Amino acid sequence: REYDGNSKGKSKRRRPHEYSHDSADDDDSYIKSRKDRIKDDDIRKKSRDSRCRSDEKRRKEKRSRRHIYSDDESFDSCKKDRKRSKKSRHKDEKMSRETHSDHQDWLTPNIRVRVVKKGRQFKQKGVVMDVFKQGTDAILHMADGEVLEHISEKYLETALPKVGGNVMILTGPNQYAKGKLLERNSEKCQGVVQLSEDMNVVTIPLDDMAEWCGSLDEEY
Repeated sequence: REYDGNSKGKSKRRRPHEYSHDSADDDDSYIKSRKDRIKDDDIRKKSRDSRCRSDEKRRKEKRSRRHIYSDDESFDSCKKDRKRSKKSRHKDEKMSRETHSDHQDWLTPNIRVRVVKKGRQFKQKGVVMDVFKQGTDAILHMADGEVLEHISEKYLETALPKVGGNVMILTGPNQYAKGKLLERNSEKCQGVVQLSEDMNVVTIPLDDMAEWCGSLDEEY
């Protein structure tokens, strides 16, 4: 404390501009250090934010890779299913072609058939008048005079005459050959037919023949 003669023991306050240079330097260093701390805090905060963003980005990439992997799995699964379905389709087409090649069209005009489709003419007999659609559909003249059109062969079955009646062989090496039914064995499902062309006698399954409603001399 500095005293003068008029102070009478009281201290004299210094004015702000009267502070020492050392005190001003201390204030400047304090302000500078505080600014440095604030700057360091900002840097650390930015660093934390950057790390957080990086971690979030890595997590998103991981989820994305997991999702892509899952999509790849589903894609591979669908691809395998398509391959299986394609193979199955080719197999079915091949079997269908083989079945079609083995299948012989048996519908022909002037044979007697029985309707097996549910309806008014169910189990009734009729004569095939005409065949179309490559031998798969027929026009029938029923016993009661009714004419049925567009009857698929899957709704028809062959009808047989009594022993001594005329038949036509519908499948096999003697397809469309005509003759007389000499014997009929329902237990063995076979019939003995004498062919009208060469008088040979052959044994034919009953399902492979039908009653012939035309003349035996009629050429087919």
